[in-house]
Amino acid sequence: MAGGTPDLRRDRDHPSIQTVQIMARSGIDWIIVDLEHGPIDLGSAHAMITATAGTPCVPMVRIAAKEPWLAKAPMDLGALGINFPMICSGVDAEKAVRSVRYPPKATGCGARSTRRSAEACRWRITWRPPTTTWSG
Repeated sequence: MAGGTPDLRRDRDHPSIQTVQIMARSGIDWIIVDLEHGPIDLGSAHAMITATAGTPCVPMVRIAAKEPWLAKAPMDLGALGINFPMICSGVDAEKAVRSVRYPPKATGCGARSTRRSAEACRWRITWRPPTTTWSG
């Protein structure tokens, strides 16, 4: 809640790019693209996430299960948040958080990697190839 006003959000459980565009431009704060319930696949999710571009609406994705690896593709497609279903313990929560953190904030097994993409620009991530040092 910013300034005492409630956050406005909406869940989308069927693929409609036009509906997301209308909603994103209507003033809602965030939208959840629901991959757990309904017929939305990653291709449709990508289009729905992209439909929020140029608006203050934050695109989030609810993944189908609490498996950390399921968060990778939606984040690579431009989702700015992941909703993990069925988090029932502290261990589940720690795994979920670790799976969406990028190095150096996350280390070890479960830390995310990044891919070179236009979607990364939304987070202002700059991709640079690794530096190779040669010694001879």
